[in-house]
Amino acid sequence: MPPPIKKCVICGKEFKVKSNNQKLCGSEECKHEWKITYDKSRYLENVELIEKQCVVCGKSFTTSDTRRKYCGSGKCDNKPRMKFKVKVVIR
Repeated sequence: MPPPIKKCVICGKEFKVKSNNQKLCGSEECKHEWKITYDKSRYLENVELIEKQCVVCGKSFTTSDTRRKYCGSGKCDNKPRMKFKVKVVIR
């Protein structure tokens, strides 16, 4: 029995299926386009985005990280970092 033929979801070109869940024809362009659109949309579906306010400039920004405090633009990139002093005691 010959393998079934499907249409690529990106370019519409017909191709022979190697596995039942195959959606792409296998060209590098289609793989790249799929990675850009599908992976990004799938990531955004599973992530809860939070609206926060930067503690340096006060600008609103969207993030999925609940610990994030800085917007990351301009002067906020060089956020103040805690510096730890390490004291070495030799006995």
